[in-house]
Amino acid sequence: MSVSTDAILFYGYTFDPEDDDTGEAVTAVVEKADEDYDWSKTIGNAYGVILGRHGSAEYPMPYLAIEESETQAARGYPERIDPHALAWGRGLDERLRAAAEAYGLSIEGKEPSWWLVSYWG
Repeated sequence: MSVSTDAILFYGYTFDPEDDDTGEAVTAVVEKADEDYDWSKTIGNAYGVILGRHGSAEYPMPYLAIEESETQAARGYPERIDPHALAWGRGLDERLRAAAEAYGLSIEGKEPSWWLVSYWG
């Protein structure tokens, strides 16, 4: 059995489940999304976002991304990125804010950004 190491590029927010101020709330949202797929999918579809995870299977860290911004590349399978596509993100901030509020995720003090993260699992 092999372990997959994937790269994930997206425009949105990252969250730390161990953050002293927001960690418990983030963990509660992720657990609710795991338990109630319909709830999570309804919000995701309404705002065109993905509540995903990066990190590892043992220590997943959630992110909230604009769905069409997310690109994943599995080890050995490169994905082409159009650098011009990276310029459009700023117009979607309000959509991300509304989705974060619908999920109950605090984004106080955060600004959406382009992120390159990894998932190992």
